[in-house]
Amino acid sequence: MINKKMILSVVVAATLSYTSLSGNTLEERIKILENIISDMKKENTQNEEFTEELDERISDVEIRSYTDKIQFGLGFKVESNHFSNVQKTPTKDNSYTSTENRVKLNLNMKSQISDDLKFSGRLSMYKNWGDDTPRNANADFSQGRIPNGSELYVERASVDWLTNKGSKIPFIISLGRLSTADGPSSNIKEGTKRKGTFSSLAYDWIMDGVILTANLDKYLSGTSIQFTYFTPVTQDAPNPSRNYFGHDGLKNTEITGLIINKTFKNLPFSNDLQAFYLPISNIGVTGTDGKSANIGDGAISGFMMEATKINGNLDLFAHFARSKRSSTNETIESKTIVDGKIKKIRVGLLTTGEAKKTTATGNAFWLGARYHINRDWKIGAEYNKGSKNWVGYTQGSSDPTNKLATRGTATEFYVTKFINKNTSFRLGHTTIKYNYTSNLMGAIYDIHSMAAKAMGSFKKSTNTYLTFNLLF
Repeated sequence: MINKKMILSVVVAATLSYTSLSGNTLEERIKILENIISDMKKENTQNEEFTEELDERISDVEIRSYTDKIQFGLGFKVESNHFSNVQKTPTKDNSYTSTENRVKLNLNMKSQISDDLKFSGRLSMYKNWGDDTPRNANADFSQGRIPNGSELYVERASVDWLTNKGSKIPFIISLGRLSTADGPSSNIKEGTKRKGTFSSLAYDWIMDGVILTANLDKYLSGTSIQFTYFTPVTQDAPNPSRNYFGHDGLKNTEITGLIINKTFKNLPFSNDLQAFYLPISNIGVTGTDGKSANIGDGAISGFMMEATKINGNLDLFAHFARSKRSSTNETIESKTIVDGKIKKIRVGLLTTGEAKKTTATGNAFWLGARYHINRDWKIGAEYNKGSKNWVGYTQGSSDPTNKLATRGTATEFYVTKFINKNTSFRLGHTTIKYNYTSNLMGAIYDIHSMAAKAMGSFKKSTNTYLTFNLLF
C-alpha cells in the first residue's frame, strides 16, 4: 500500500508550483488544495474502516482456527451441603451440624490432532465459598477434586494414540494425566456420560501413567482389555523425588492393573460390564515428622454391571469390590486425638504401636437406580456397604462424604430437575452409619469400642444437599 503522507506531500508541492502555468489566483489555488485534502481525508477514513473490518475478519478466522484445533467445554457446579454428625467420645456421643457452600469449575478441552491421535484435558477448581487459601495437605491425586483454594489444577491432560489403525486388534496407548476419576456409575446420578475408566467404588484418584487398550471387537463383539501402569509419588513427602530415585531407601510406589470391558450389542438397552484387578506395591507414605516409609502392598479386584435406558426410562447398576492389604514391619509417626488431647503415635498399614507383618481383606458393594419420570424430572436411590477391612482407592472423590469408603452402610436418595439438557438442580439426602473406624492407617476398631471413643470417631453422618449443575 502507498504511503498516504507521501501522496499528500506530492499533491501539495504540485499545487503550489502551479502558479507559473495557471491564471488562478492564490486564493483559488488554496481552495483547490483544501478540496484535495478533504477528499484525501475521506479516502483515508474509508481505508481505516476497511482495515478495521479486515482485522476483525482475520481475527475471527484465527479464533475459528484455534477452536477447530481445540474444543472447549464447561462444567460448573454450585452446591450447598448441610452436615449433621454424631461423634463418639469416652463419656458420651456429641452431635453437631455445619453448612458448607461450595463451587466447582471444570474447563474441559479436547482436540482431534490427527486420525490416530487425540488430546483431552481438564482444569479444575473446587472451593468453599469465600475460601481462597490452599491446603497443601491435599495430595496431588486429589487436587481440584476436594475443596481447596481458588487455584486451577490440571485434573486431566492426556493423549490417546491409535497405533495400528485398520488392524484386526487395534491398540490405543493413553499417556499422561489420565481419566481415572469420575468412572462408572457416578455419572448416572450426575446425569452425564461416563467420564472415567474405573469403577468408582474401587478407584477415584487422579493418576499419571499409561493405559494400553486392546480392542477385541472383531473376535469378541463389544470386548476390550486394558493394561494400566501408574507411579504416584509419596503422599505429602517433603521431597517427592526421593520416591523415584530411591533416596532414603524408599522404593517406587507402583499401581498396575488389568481391566476387561464387555458390552452386549444385541440387548434392547445400553449396558456395560467390567471386571478389574488393580494391585499396588510398595505403598509409600510420609509421617508427621517428615520421614517416609514403604508400609506394605495391596490390591483391589471386582466387577460391575450397568444397564441404562431400560424401557427408555430406568437405569440400574451394581458394583462389587474386594480389597487386600499386606503390611510390612515399617511404621510412620502420626498424630491423633486421644481423650481430647493430641498425641503422637506410631502406625503401620494395619497396626498401631508395635510394627508387625499382617494381612487383611475386606469387601464392599454398591447398588443404584434412577428413574426418568419424564424429560425434566428424575429420581434415584443408592446403597453401599463396606466391611471392617474395606479400603478403596477413593481419596480423590469429589463426593463431600466419600460415602463409598464407608465401613458400614450408606443410603442416598435424590431428585433431579432439568431446566434444559445442559442445566439441572438436584436435591438429595445421604445417611452414613459407621460400624468401624474410618482411619486408613493403623488398626481398625469397632465403632463402640473404647479405642474408637478415644479417637473421637464418627458414629453417624448425614448430608442434605442442593446442587446446581451446568454442563456445556
